[in-house]
Parts: sequence; structure tokens; C-alpha cells
Amino acid sequence: MKSFLNCQKVKQIIVSFLFLFSVSVHGATVEGIVEGMGELENGYDIKLKNDKRFFSYSNAASRPDSEIELLKESKEKGTTVKLSVDDREITKVESTTLREGSKVADLAPSFTAKTHENKDFSLSDRKGKWTVLYFYPKADTPGCTKQACAFRDSIKVIRDLNADVFGISTDSVKDQAAFHKKHNLSFTLLADPTAVIAEKYDAKVFGVKMAKRWTFIIGPDLRIRHIDEGVDPVLDAANVAKKLKELQAKK
Repeated sequence: MKSFLNCQKVKQIIVSFLFLFSVSVHGATVEGIVEGMGELENGYDIKLKNDKRFFSYSNAASRPDSEIELLKESKEKGTTVKLSVDDREITKVESTTLREGSKVADLAPSFTAKTHENKDFSLSDRKGKWTVLYFYPKADTPGCTKQACAFRDSIKVIRDLNADVFGISTDSVKDQAAFHKKHNLSFTLLADPTAVIAEKYDAKVFGVKMAKRWTFIIGPDLRIRHIDEGVDPVLDAANVAKKLKELQAKK
């Protein structure tokens, strides 16, 4: 009898924990600061940080423009927002307070990967040169194609700045090769089929084996010099070229 009661008590604790966890994430209001706001094919992936943990929500596209602006303001200025959520989809956004700026680590996580040509790539080999590493959700989808073609058309400007571009997604080597060939891309694509590299850079979509649309500029010392978490696929290449010039002028 005592053993049965102990089992029942354990069950109650587990059920209570699961209930509290579900309420804190789904069908409730979560308050925090927008740490990342990456564009997806169907909207935005919102990464929210509060005092205890990170949360990530997808599909904010259906929200009113005024609420999208509150999310952007939170990312840029550190305003705290309240998100009413249902199954990781945002249903309402409210602005609350202001916070101090946060510090971001500037050392680029090292990694190796296969290129679209099935060759080995190591970030460490880029030492002494500027590196543009851009994560994108899915090869040969509309937004990712626009972004890749923009980098293709701007590659000379970027290479003249002693930099090179590397696109990376969770697609396979085969899919990256097909994407590269179809659009006659002039830079290297990297395959991250297990999303391990995306995880290292905190650029993985929550709950899905897919990368966010984030762009990193890594300096010759292999330290991160710039991170764009709100990438416009059409303007990314131009913004990168402009940012490279600004960063190099600071030497």
C-alpha cells in the first residue's frame, strides 16, 4: 500500500510539472526581451529571453504591423514585451518596460562541414581573411533564392574587401549542389544536415531541423564582428558589403 501511494505521489509530481511547463509555454503569456527575430518563409521566428530561460516562437506573420513593430523595438532597444501564445504561435504582443543592453560573445564557434562539391571545409582555414557566414532555412525556396542570387551578383564587391561568402543550411550536399548549379552561384554552400552547426551559432529554429535566416561577419581573427538576426534576403548582400567597409575602416 505504501509503495502504491509513493507511486501515486510521483505521478502527481510529474503531472504537476508537465502542467506547469505547458502553461508557461503554451496557451499563456510569456514576458521577456526579443533576442532574435529571424525571417522565415511564412513569417518570423521570435526568440524571447526572460530571467529563467529562452523561448522560441514561429509564425508571427499574421500579427498586426503595430505588434511586429513592438517586437522589432524589443530587439533593437531592449524593451520587454509580453507574448500571448498558443502552441508556439503568437496571438498577441504587448510592450512593457526597458532593460539594459546584453553582452554577446564574439568568438566564432569552430566547425567543419562538407561543401556543395562534397569537399571539406573548416572555419579555422579562414584565419587571416574576412568571412561572411549566412544561415538560411531551405535551398531553392523563394526567399533563399533571392538572398543567394543577391550574394552571387555582389560577390566581386565583397571579395574586393578580402572577404568571401559561405551560405549554410540544413540541406544535404546533394540539395546544395543542385541549388548551386540551378542558380549559377559563385560562392560556396555548406551542408549542415544534422543542424549541429546551426545549434552552435544559436541559429536553429526551435523544434525544427531548420536554420534561421541569420548572417554573421567573422573577422580575420575568427571573432564574430557582426550579427544580423533580422535579415532581409534581398538586401542582405548589400548590407554585408556596407558593414564590411565600416568594420574595416575601424582598424
